Amino acid sequence: MFVGGEGLTVAEQLKFYGTLKGIPKARLKTEVEEMIEDLGLFDAQNKLASRLSGGTKRKLCIGIALIGGSKLIILDEPTAGVDAHARRTIWDLLLKHKEGRTLILSTHHMDEADVLANRIAIISEGQLRAAGSSLFLKKKFGKGLHLNILKKSSSTVDSVKSFLMDQTNKRCELVEEYDNEQLYRLPINLTAAELKRFAYIQFQEWTSSDFRTSKKKPC
Repeated sequence: MFVGGEGLTVAEQLKFYGTLKGIPKARLKTEVEEMIEDLGLFDAQNKLASRLSGGTKRKLCIGIALIGGSKLIILDEPTAGVDAHARRTIWDLLLKHKEGRTLILSTHHMDEADVLANRIAIISEGQLRAAGSSLFLKKKFGKGLHLNILKKSSSTVDSVKSFLMDQTNKRCELVEEYDNEQLYRLPINLTAAELKRFAYIQFQEWTSSDFRTSKKKPC
């Protein structure tokens, strides 16, 4: 997607595509600067795009797609291979720029679809299995809750797990664990009051086994 081989920087890539999409010259510099800020690439704006890390390249690609007010944007797993912090940065970026546009994206993560999508289509083995709003799918297929926790330190893992076991009367289960993130499964019958005991968490209803998210760890 990048142009110019070794010769164009992050800012120049955005400027090129902004020009290609018809941004007026008087507005181009401002739009490029605003997009660089939204992407969190201020320190990398003068680096060659071809020499960026994989996660930074992915953010730049999304910026290229968004700049110029494109009305239809198609993204293939926009957060694949990035860490949890970069993933949420990309979510915030897409949420900020989604108004007035149509965004079509693929993802293996149900929490990502829940955050970003107005409507979700679930495809398995090449077949459309379910479609509808997040609320509709949760009501129809919900079997429990997923709790995502970002780890500040590996030394806190055992204490966090003990806390969750105590708060749920030993009804939680550690499902997946990445370098800096844990995913727990909680029982569906937790009350709102019980859920409020957990600080700094994001949770979503767990889908049935037919439509659960992939167990494969990110690259």
